Amino acid sequence: MRIPVVDVRGVPVMPCTPPKASALLTAGKARPKRTTLGHFSLQLTYAQEPNKQLLVVGIAPGSPFEGFSVVGTRATVLNVLVEAPPHVKAAVTTRRSLRRTRRSRLWRRPCRKNNRLRGQRRIPPSTRSRWEAKARLVRHLLTVVPLTDACSEDVQAETRPGNGGHGNAACSPVQVGQGTPVSPHQGDGVGAPSLLGCGDESVP
Repeated sequence: MRIPVVDVRGVPVMPCTPPKASALLTAGKARPKRTTLGHFSLQLTYAQEPNKQLLVVGIAPGSPFEGFSVVGTRATVLNVLVEAPPHVKAAVTTRRSLRRTRRSRLWRRPCRKNNRLRGQRRIPPSTRSRWEAKARLVRHLLTVVPLTDACSEDVQAETRPGNGGHGNAACSPVQVGQGTPVSPHQGDGVGAPSLLGCGDESVP
């Protein structure tokens, strides 16, 4: 395992080994720092030009846990096990209950816009939240590790023939949304794997 390192400007550089990190701390060339996820990292006391090697983050989608692994050409930098957002289904149920309660009132404000989603291509809110959580985590990793690329496991669940194939595409919540645009902030036509935001166009 390697330790993430950023320079005095906050620019991520190549991670180092624990003995190298101990030597930097002893020489006063670095100070300890915690990331927002609570991981131990180092911040150099001087500016360092990034000498980037290939660092790829691999994502193993799952329910309720998902795995993230940052791997380089020489060693594994970081392994993270993340719990998928579990609260979305209950929040949608509560929202539906409150909406139906408002419909029974004698007066309601007029509709401001047509926000109905019938007939539009969309994915379930719980699945959408999982892909957005992946994007948030990878965007955080970009602040501490100089990632060059990202890849996600292509999940293909086994299906059963019959009934015209209806329902087979949604038989696994992990499989749903792999090629669907799920973030309006990334532009049109961006699929879920490229939503991670660490392709060649977005790496600083």
